[in-house]
Amino acid sequence: METKPRLQSLDQFRGWAIVGMIAVNFLGRFAVTPAFLKHWRVGFTFADSIMPMFLFAAGMGMFMSFRRQAESDGSRSARLAVVKRCFFLLLIGVVLYGVPGIFEKGIVFFLRRIMWDALTHIAFASILAMVVIHKSAYWRVGAAVIYLLTFQLISDHAGYGSWVWERSLDGGPLGPLSWAFPLLLGTLMPDILKQKPSRISWMCLGWGVGLLLLGYLLSFNWQYSQRRMTCSYSIAATGLSFLIYLGLYFLADILKRPLPHLSTFGKNSIAIYVALHILIIPQIFFAKDIPAVLVVELLLATYLGCYAVARLLEYKKVFLKI
Repeated sequence: METKPRLQSLDQFRGWAIVGMIAVNFLGRFAVTPAFLKHWRVGFTFADSIMPMFLFAAGMGMFMSFRRQAESDGSRSARLAVVKRCFFLLLIGVVLYGVPGIFEKGIVFFLRRIMWDALTHIAFASILAMVVIHKSAYWRVGAAVIYLLTFQLISDHAGYGSWVWERSLDGGPLGPLSWAFPLLLGTLMPDILKQKPSRISWMCLGWGVGLLLLGYLLSFNWQYSQRRMTCSYSIAATGLSFLIYLGLYFLADILKRPLPHLSTFGKNSIAIYVALHILIIPQIFFAKDIPAVLVVELLLATYLGCYAVARLLEYKKVFLKI
């Protein structure tokens, strides 16, 4: 008899990504912020590890939801639910990223740059994943590789990579082809979590170390870059997601010692993502070179504000997660 995936670690994983996002999104504009908490055009920092974890978690959630609904209502209904979910994420993303930009710099700037961030990439990458979501793990991994290679070939040989470098970010309009890699490999986790604990550990370790090593080797030809969504970055970031999940699985599901706040954040990752973008608006009134102590105080206030929202929604039994 099949066992259900251990959702405590999934919420912890989502929560880890949320906490990282709070730190990175808030601290990124201040001069005192260490370099590893900022995005580099070329390289791989802590900041660059956050968005792939959202895609990885989205793949897990999408696969479990699709399988559950397909078993009860059929595949057609399950696919329709995925489309509705993607439209919902896309709508939030457009409003969150685009409305201020449209008024400030126009529709062209919005379409080529502001539009392409976490929620919109998750939405379009989910549509790509839906083609093989009902297939075996081999099909899903194969599709992930094909999407990634297609993106890299277009980037290298059609001038698209240079265009993204100069005018867009996170892979631009074709970025979902590359973001589909961590999302589709995230769909492997629900099946992995049906195994015995020792096998779960070895499988996550194998995937994690193997992908990190492969990404490192590829980086000699294609440098790590979230901006250009190079294959080395996508692969290495996915490997890191496996390892981080393994650590949280060990803490939350084996030792029964989940990290504080993470599960609460993870149960409402979409809601906190939106709340954060609202709560960090006041930072525009502070100079970039303010003292470190003030930056830490503002960060703590933002964190507590996000946690208060998450805790209230949890208390009300409202759950909006990626």
